[in-house]
Amino acid sequence: ASRLLYENRLRTAVAEDALELVFQPQYDLRLGQIMGAQCLLRWRDAALGTIDAEDAFAAAESAGTVTSLLSSILNRALRNISEFRYSAGLDLRVCVHLPARALLHAELPDVVQRALGTWSLRAGRLNLEIGETSVLGKEAAARGTLLRLKELGVKLSIDDAGMALSSLFWLATLPFQEIKIDVSAANNPAAAPKFERILQSIIELAHHLRLDVVAVGVASDAAAERLKELGCDAMQADYRGPALDPKGFVKQF
Repeated sequence: ASRLLYENRLRTAVAEDALELVFQPQYDLRLGQIMGAQCLLRWRDAALGTIDAEDAFAAAESAGTVTSLLSSILNRALRNISEFRYSAGLDLRVCVHLPARALLHAELPDVVQRALGTWSLRAGRLNLEIGETSVLGKEAAARGTLLRLKELGVKLSIDDAGMALSSLFWLATLPFQEIKIDVSAANNPAAAPKFERILQSIIELAHHLRLDVVAVGVASDAAAERLKELGCDAMQADYRGPALDPKGFVKQF
């Protein structure tokens, strides 16, 4: 009964374009300026309360409406990025997080291509962040979808906090161009030599694999500066800007 309620409420939210997106800024550490925005799904339902993105995708899978959900998220994200450019002069990329199982839907590249065409945006402005990368090792169809997305020109990023180091051996064969690392456990890297050595090794390894590195969980300007010195490319940090709705995002930047 609970699953059916989720499914029905999600269908209604997608049909009524009622899903909410918030945007958190991402900064280029080398240039010291905003470079993009992470798009986060916030599904607030009058009957169910706030539903997280993973539960929304699970409900969509159960209901057979994943394509509709993906189309709704992508079109809203690209529409807002287009509006940021025209209303505030912000020429940003947008990062959309997807669970890896979304790649099992072969129509995803077509949905992406249509959304880019609808909002007249070049593919390089869209970054798809993929979580739960362990799925990719088991499903050839998911790897095929990744290759098709790469052919479109979309940037592909690894965003999987639970990824084992050994996974990099086979992930290196896939068309990813970016990886996110959570540095919150390190607190201030400048004050923790052991953490600093670990971070430097990860950043250097990623660069050897031709992956840009985005740090999340950065706690201060001092930590950001040290990450820059270690070669980290970009960051996304609550202290520099929380996730905001589109109007709030434009107002802040």
